[in-house]
Amino acid sequence: MSALSSSPRKTEQGECICGFDELIGLLDTCSSFLKQINEEKEKALLYEHRRYPYTGDPEAIEEFIRN
Repeated sequence: MSALSSSPRKTEQGECICGFDELIGLLDTCSSFLKQINEEKEKALLYEHRRYPYTGDPEAIEEFIRN
């Protein structure tokens, strides 16, 4: 049986070795989860920058102080 088998098998110690298809599915799940986390971080940073302006932007700081 090749290492890239599509069906899980057990080793002599009884440990399950996942097949290639299961591994790809797991990687897809992880990558979509990480993508969602990164998108949420970007949204949080945008929100934070709207509430509190960059220190190097004098116009934004003046507007922030006025409000």
